[in-house]
This record gives sequence, structure tokens and C-alpha cells, in this order.
Amino acid sequence: MIRRPLALSASALALCLSITACTAPAAAPSASAPFDPAAALAASTAGIDGGGYTFSVTGPEFEVSGAVHTPSGSAEILSQEQQRNVNVTTRFRIAGGRTYLYLDLSGGLWDDLDRDVELLRSSRDAESRRKGEELGSFRDYVNGTYWMPPEAVPPSVVPQIDLHDPDVIGVKRLLSGVKAAKGDDLFITGTLDTSQVTEAQTVVGRHARAHSLPTGTAMPFQASLDAQGRIATLSLIAPDPADTWVIRLSEYGAIQPLTAPPADLVKKPSAAVLKLLRGPDLSKPA
Repeated sequence: MIRRPLALSASALALCLSITACTAPAAAPSASAPFDPAAALAASTAGIDGGGYTFSVTGPEFEVSGAVHTPSGSAEILSQEQQRNVNVTTRFRIAGGRTYLYLDLSGGLWDDLDRDVELLRSSRDAESRRKGEELGSFRDYVNGTYWMPPEAVPPSVVPQIDLHDPDVIGVKRLLSGVKAAKGDDLFITGTLDTSQVTEAQTVVGRHARAHSLPTGTAMPFQASLDAQGRIATLSLIAPDPADTWVIRLSEYGAIQPLTAPPADLVKKPSAAVLKLLRGPDLSKPA
């Protein structure tokens, strides 16, 4: 009488062990690996490798922005800075191995020249009107009306960047020099090595040479990632906060090959314009 209940219990136990949906509690899930900010930064440059994205680089004395598409070797780079009291806007379109230049100068003596041109053009004197047309034609090449064709663009002003390298801006190079990093999957801080940045043929390298970016082997930085874990913002923090540089990348994979400007907007500039471009100062009309 005692063994039957024990036998039944043993049978029930055997049945329970033979299936997984019995009364035993489920195993607790394993804890996820801790976030590794250095590894996340290294992986965040994968979007750059595709070679198509938009960018901006902002420093204390300039702002440059644009789009690149390295599979086709094309790019557009828009730069804005001030020379004395003159706003200098240059736009380079690189397409088919050729570089076109758009230049817009405003403020200071250039605004004075615009007023002079209007006065001369409305003069009753034929010679004054002729002079007004001549000056107006000169002005058309430096007020954003026309693009200059590649054969007229002085080599000294052409951006020295490598469009065969997807890292046109130089962000991947910068992040390869990370020395320390901490943070989460959206916001990371740390230090990186910028001591070699001026030697690179990148947008950041070009402007670091022109605008004296403070460099060092342990420069503080702040970085943010987008929802896909790609680098979105990289700030290089100088000792003086006013000298901080901010680099932004976006629209990964959305950029199409860039083409030459419309033919009717491309005109060869006058000798006076070329002389101005070869000079060191764009704040004064030639």
C-alpha cells in the first residue's frame, strides 16, 4: 500500500523531466555586455567608408560645409569666413576630375563698389556708363552670379583633398587617435591625438593649417552617435572654449554623384578677377 503512491510519484517525476514545460522556473537571461565607448567610436566610422555623406566643420573664424561622393570622385565644398569686414563665400564643385569655383564677396569696400556701379550705370555720360558696365561685369564673377570654369581656377585656391579616400573630412583619422573614452551609446567624451592633423590632405587638415587648430596628443573631445551608431558630431575642445571646432556628418548613403554646374552659369573671368584671386587679400576690389 505504500509502494504504489511512491511508484506513481516516480512516474510523474519522470514525465516532468521528459518535457520542458513543467513547473521548473526558466533560466534567467544573461546580462548584456557593458557598453564599450572606444569600440563604439571605432565602429561609428563605418558610414564614412561608403563615401557618400554631408558634412560641416565650424571653427572660430570659419565654417565649411558640403557633400561628398567618393565613388564618383565628386564633391561640393562651401566655405564661409571673414577677411577684415568682408564676408568671403567660396564654393567648389568637383565633378569629372574638374574643379569649378563660385565666389561671393560682400561687405566693406565691395558694397561701396556695388553703389558705384549703380551710379555709373545710371549716369547720363556715355563713358561713365561704359565704365559702370565694365565694373559690373567684373563684379558678376565675385558676387555669386557665375561659376568659373576649371581652366580659369588658380591652382593655389583649389582644395587639396583626396576624393579617392572616403575619409575626405578626416573624422576617421581623428577617431583612430582616441586615447581615452567614456560615456554611453549616444554621448561620449575623452581625449584623442591631434598632433598629426595638419599633415593630412583632408578638409580638417586643410583648415587646421590655415586657422591654427590647437593640437596635442591628448586633446579633449565630445562625440555623439546617431540612432544607427554612426558618428554624428565630433567636437575638438580647445583650452579656450571659443576656439572649439565642431564637425558634423549626416545623410550617410543618401548623396548622389555631383555634376558640373549648368553651362550657362559657367563663364571665364576677366584678367582683373584672376589677379584678385591670386592675391592674398579678398577684402579689397582690385
